[in-house]
Amino acid sequence: MSLSISAQNRMTIATVKTRSLAMGGAFTSIQDELAALDFNPACFYLGESSGIQGIVYINGLTPVLAIQNWSRITGLDGMTAWMIRGAAFKIGRLHMGLLWGEESTGDESRLSRKKLFDSSGLSTMRNASMGFAIHLAPNVSLGITGDWYMREIDGNPDYHLGYRYGLYLATRHNIHVGLFFVDFPKPWKNDRDPLERLFDETLNVGISYSISGRMTVAFDIRNVSDEGKGPFLEPHLGLEFFPWKHIAFRSGYSRENQGGYSTLSVGMGFWNWKAGETGYKIRPFSLETAYILEKTAETKHWFSLGLIVRWQSG
Repeated sequence: MSLSISAQNRMTIATVKTRSLAMGGAFTSIQDELAALDFNPACFYLGESSGIQGIVYINGLTPVLAIQNWSRITGLDGMTAWMIRGAAFKIGRLHMGLLWGEESTGDESRLSRKKLFDSSGLSTMRNASMGFAIHLAPNVSLGITGDWYMREIDGNPDYHLGYRYGLYLATRHNIHVGLFFVDFPKPWKNDRDPLERLFDETLNVGISYSISGRMTVAFDIRNVSDEGKGPFLEPHLGLEFFPWKHIAFRSGYSRENQGGYSTLSVGMGFWNWKAGETGYKIRPFSLETAYILEKTAETKHWFSLGLIVRWQSG
């Protein structure tokens, strides 16, 4: 659940974006589960365990959402949009994933809500993603994701497809490089402009450096390919620090180099991805928080909270 506190409240169910938002969007070279599938698909990673593995991701906020929005439940589709965050499957070097019901942050007018856990419009204004990463070697992976944009326009369903393609390289054990190209559907080409600063038909690159497995510094450049599309050569900086294996502190900064405004972010993660951890294992649940201060013409304050429960087989 994300909340922006300004002249109006802006809220969205966006439970997989919290880590990337807390790191200022410097996430192109960062490995993760559904959060990476939602960003650079080549960084989608389910660990090094051998054999066949399956995971179902459940939104831990579902009971609260159901109580708050009981009258808005519209059959199985509406309930699954709240409850199921996604699923993943791994066989050998092929890691496949599905992200379900990720609500857009793009339509801010629709996100003006008065109640904290009001999720009106989620079942009809959301994105789904399906993709995979193939790990060609321990240090190289390629990924592709298809994005399905589900909208309701004047009471009628409207569907469009987009794509993302990515590459991930670990040039050394503690230096990681990522790049990915985004191809959004034309009607929703600015869908990920707010907060994430991703634009249609642009190439984005990033590099990250891990220090002793406890700290990661990440640096991204948005749009290195086309000066005429969106933010050109826009810097994003992120930091993640693990004082203890179950807790992460994060911060981030980005600067829009055309309008000259800045975005600051901080956040925490509990029981989640441990940077540089040997023998990484999927944990049964994780809690992510982030606060984002967006200093545009109108100062905006966003709060993001994500609670994911994992059911794993294999």
